[in-house]
Amino acid sequence: MRGHPWWVLASVAFGLVMVGLDGTVVAVANPVIARDLHTSVSELQWITNAYLLVLAVGLVFGGKLGDRFGRRKIFLVGVVGFEVLGSRSR
Repeated sequence: MRGHPWWVLASVAFGLVMVGLDGTVVAVANPVIARDLHTSVSELQWITNAYLLVLAVGLVFGGKLGDRFGRRKIFLVGVVGFEVLGSRSR
């Protein structure tokens, strides 16, 4: 796959879409989370911020792992993990 910048662009764009999708899913799930946990709006904001903070820390950690073990390998592990965890929650 080396020497094919369009494949690299497509895979990075796919990862970016997945991150955006993840944020959208949380925003859509907020009313259900609030109803199930009986939270106020301010508590719901804390829940959402905690989720996004964990996501950001995970991205930094994934970047560090990518530097150490190879970006392609860690990216593929992340994509597969995201799909497996996403399919289990449905």
